[in-house]
Amino acid sequence: MNPGRLIKKLNKPYPYDYSVKRSFITSLLFAVFITLFLAVFHPFEVDYLTREYGQIIYAGYGLITFIVLIIMLVCIPKIAPSVFRESSWKVKSEIIHILSIFMVIGFFNAVYGYFLGYSQLNIYTIIVFELFTLTIGIIPVTFIIITEQNRFLKKNLELAGVLNSSLSSKSETADQILPEDESVVELCSEVVKEKIELHPADLLYIKAVENYIEIVTGSRGAQNKKILRCTLKNAEKALGNYNYLVRCHRSFIVNTSRIENVTGNSQGIKLKLTGCEIPVPVSRSNASKLKAMLS
Repeated sequence: MNPGRLIKKLNKPYPYDYSVKRSFITSLLFAVFITLFLAVFHPFEVDYLTREYGQIIYAGYGLITFIVLIIMLVCIPKIAPSVFRESSWKVKSEIIHILSIFMVIGFFNAVYGYFLGYSQLNIYTIIVFELFTLTIGIIPVTFIIITEQNRFLKKNLELAGVLNSSLSSKSETADQILPEDESVVELCSEVVKEKIELHPADLLYIKAVENYIEIVTGSRGAQNKKILRCTLKNAEKALGNYNYLVRCHRSFIVNTSRIENVTGNSQGIKLKLTGCEIPVPVSRSNASKLKAMLS
């Protein structure tokens, strides 16, 4: 493969989809796969131990795989969430993450072999176990990475196409896309005596930033950004009477009447708003709600 194409492939967005439920199922399936693989092919030459202890020896390797996967897929991302942001997750990020999992599993496999008494615990043994682990896991993992990227890419491109068709139909049938709404809503700070008044129809989006929200409005091509110490949940509650304002992401509320077009990649879909250069992400859990709204 051409190096330029390879680098481009490695830098493509990749869906970071490691929910607790998905991670548990993935860990369990891999643990079962490792146990069965070892029981059938006996790559670690521990037949004499299985005669004494039975297949539980191989189940120990499966248990190591399960525990390491749970730690690497669930615990560490919660400890270091800034490293595991889906917005910056790429194919190379997934590969590095998986290789690090292989290394940890390989190390503990070597430790397990040492305690079973059939190998020494030294650099050579650890390298051998790392290579064994990589050899066993690389084929199913490569298959999963390619399959998942293509599946999510196809799904999100199709969803983006459906949403763009809905937007096109609305623009053709509606006399006026933007809501005729002159009402004023107050968003109040939760700590200090501060409030911001806005016309809901002028709103582009609201973005949660730590303990604050960014309120971005726009009319006649001009944009205005204001900061308020408030949660996105309370802002959503205050704007609940305006059905064209939709929570599309854990960090965003968007004005659906300002959506110009929708794009998709393997990570999800993003909204291009009229007069706004910043794309607004849509989470997988909110995609169906947005689809229903636009339809």
